[in-house]
Amino acid sequence: MYNAFISYSHAADGMLAPALEKGLQRFGLPWWKRRVLNVFRDESSLSVSPHLWANIEKALSESEYLIYMASPKSTESKWVGKEIEYWIENKSIDTLLIALTDGEIIWNDTKKEFKETENNSLPDILKNKFQEEPFYIDLRPLKNKTDLSLSNPLFQKELLKLAAQLHGKAPKDLASEELKAQRRWKLIRNSAFILLIGLLGFSVYQTVEAIKNKNEAIEQTVIARTQAKKAIASSLNASSNLLNQTDATVSFRLAEYSLKYDSTITEAYSALLRAFYSNPHYYLGELHGNSFYDAQAQPMKYLKPSSEFEYTPPDIRVSERFLIKNGIRQMSEFLLLSRTILSPHKDFGLFYYIPETDNAEYMVELWDLKDRFTRLGRNRWNEETQDWYNDPLYQQYLSYNQVDGLDDLNFSFDNRYLVLPKDNKANIISLPFIEQEYLGRNFDTYTPLEFQISSSSSQLIRANYSSSEHIVSTIDLKGDTVSFHLQKMPLLTIPFDSKTTFYSDSSGSYVLAEYSSTTTIWNLIGENLGTGKIIQGVFVPNSKDKSALKDLKVIPLLDSKYSNSYGFEEDIIAYSNDGALKINGSTVYDSLGSEVVSLEGHAEIISSVDISDFGEFYLTATCPKVGTPETKLWDSKGNELLTIKKFGGKVGFLPGSKAFYTYTISCCAECDSDPRLIIWPIEIKLLINWVNQNQFHELSDLEMLQFGIDTLLLKEN
Repeated sequence: MYNAFISYSHAADGMLAPALEKGLQRFGLPWWKRRVLNVFRDESSLSVSPHLWANIEKALSESEYLIYMASPKSTESKWVGKEIEYWIENKSIDTLLIALTDGEIIWNDTKKEFKETENNSLPDILKNKFQEEPFYIDLRPLKNKTDLSLSNPLFQKELLKLAAQLHGKAPKDLASEELKAQRRWKLIRNSAFILLIGLLGFSVYQTVEAIKNKNEAIEQTVIARTQAKKAIASSLNASSNLLNQTDATVSFRLAEYSLKYDSTITEAYSALLRAFYSNPHYYLGELHGNSFYDAQAQPMKYLKPSSEFEYTPPDIRVSERFLIKNGIRQMSEFLLLSRTILSPHKDFGLFYYIPETDNAEYMVELWDLKDRFTRLGRNRWNEETQDWYNDPLYQQYLSYNQVDGLDDLNFSFDNRYLVLPKDNKANIISLPFIEQEYLGRNFDTYTPLEFQISSSSSQLIRANYSSSEHIVSTIDLKGDTVSFHLQKMPLLTIPFDSKTTFYSDSSGSYVLAEYSSTTTIWNLIGENLGTGKIIQGVFVPNSKDKSALKDLKVIPLLDSKYSNSYGFEEDIIAYSNDGALKINGSTVYDSLGSEVVSLEGHAEIISSVDISDFGEFYLTATCPKVGTPETKLWDSKGNELLTIKKFGGKVGFLPGSKAFYTYTISCCAECDSDPRLIIWPIEIKLLINWVNQNQFHELSDLEMLQFGIDTLLLKEN
């Protein structure tokens, strides 16, 4: 049984709630007891369990009083709301006590209800539950750790009011008992002091030994805490690696916490980089790494079928499907056309077909309704039917639940992309757009861009675009919703031609591209900071608003004097700034010519290498004539930190090693060339700050418990 249950918001009262619990348990404490009251607070009373609400509900039912720590943030807490709702339904309102920690609570005696205030600290469910002004204590002046002590008269005064209610005594009687307890403690202390004085001469040796043992105990405690931190860091790193391919967002956060516990874990840094840069892809003309999901998911919009949905009679079976209205004829097995969804410009259609058996999956197909594009080539001949047919642009199977969730918002608002649920991921498929024909690209056959974003541990049943932005929202069978902003990534991609020259400042914080008449400058997270000119090695901005960039000294990025080596000969060499290290192909040497480490991992011949300023990192890249280019980042011990597929050519570090670049070139005469300089930030602080500033998903309290993250241990020195 509990004398009280503390209901509070972790975000608002994470420090105040433990102090309140401790104070209630120790107020008027006799010397022979550990506590005078049994108080329930989730972090101190709950063990790790998958049945979180069931345990909380049991604790509520076994509690005499509910102490609600009132603040505006508490009114927004889902768990606080559920706890109050349970109490009202199952307990007397007279046993609900309020501790005001922030905001306002104003009682209207005339109307016998609370006034509406701008900074209200009571949830709506309590608005009309009291017949007279309820009892509450005011803890708003208590803001720091020093305030939250029984030696603070203000805290002691407010705590006395609350403790008196729980003890069923008058405040003055309880205060008298507290005073007696303090006097008893003073008497015991003074007696012990006198006794120690009398035995001082006799106990000198024992005291010295005790101090020695104490120091050893402190040392052992520090060792134990360090080992505990390393153990948690290792566990988090293992979990991060396990989730790296399925949930890059949580994987990134776990690697982040692993590094907080132990910043020396190379594997955690590697996991963080791999989560951040997994699945690099071009989206809307820009390069993106993995799409993290937002902390606050966008609400899903369930639409009724519009007039653009076309149905075929359910009793018609055909061996060849004829979409006569759009002039499309195609070959397939015996299937039944169920529904058609049109893209915003009505030039693409998403068709799906009822399967032969109840348990089979639905076939979904994307078609060009104006017959401009095809996936495998136009007018293919079918030997079985002796007829010509076209192919859809894309095909995929969906379950019944997934098909039932299809609507207009599976197409992006600008007619550029389609999203479909695929197992527990959202599958993004590009739509060809006619303007690309004017760029000289051949669309006799069309291969759509396709990439997936991790979303859930269970099957997705819906995946939709926002009606005006490139935000994908998903919902799974458990009812969990997640949103991804597909354009939020700090990768900087800069197109160039033969006349473009690239620069960086000496700290490696900015990248500049000098074109024929002007120079553009960016920071490492891709923000365009304006234009200007480079005069005698100094960048002079055009805008007076960019005063921080005045007198910025720059150096060429792709000059061999300042950076790396590139080629296809045997000797591809780069040196650290101090000359202590040299990398030649896949082998690193010291200044005496002795081998330091061998970098093994590329399947193709290395075409470009670089060493960071002081040898903390190595870069190697391939650019095969046939196959896929790749770039690898290594630490000083030869551990592979990051592999980026499809990006190779010439590579190098920016000064300061906060980022590196890949300089895409044509590796063979037959290859299509789409030259770009791409900046890949690798500084931990830079990446974590960017993720936090964009308010991507943070681990919840439940996830912290699930993965064994002890935030109190992090705060200890």
